[in-house]
Amino acid sequence: MKHSKKEGFFGASKSKILEERDGKKIALSEKEIEKTKKYSIVEGSFYHVMYGFGEQYIVPFALKLGASASQVAILSSVPYFLGSISQLIGAKLTDIYKKRKNLITMAVILQALIWLPIFFYLLLQKIFFC
Repeated sequence: MKHSKKEGFFGASKSKILEERDGKKIALSEKEIEKTKKYSIVEGSFYHVMYGFGEQYIVPFALKLGASASQVAILSSVPYFLGSISQLIGAKLTDIYKKRKNLITMAVILQALIWLPIFFYLLLQKIFFC
């Protein structure tokens, strides 16, 4: 998305967001901009719920399993490293596939599937070792 400058009230510049659809650059309407803002807030809310319920408990879980300090350090840094790498890969993939919704859906499903081994480990530990 790019911004085009337009003269506004008292000479101040207003930005119109440009989006590329089917190879053509178009300006978003005010309604589309507000819709995008709303979705951005919803997405941010879901991220913080995920972070609060999931990622915050990985280190205490590792410590409970007897992880060393270096293992905890690696465990704490790897998700952020992979997140940075995935942004680079995602940028290339959006250039190739053009359908962002499908890419995002696949990424969300992959992220959810990563939590399954942790869940099943806890479930099996509770069943067999209580």
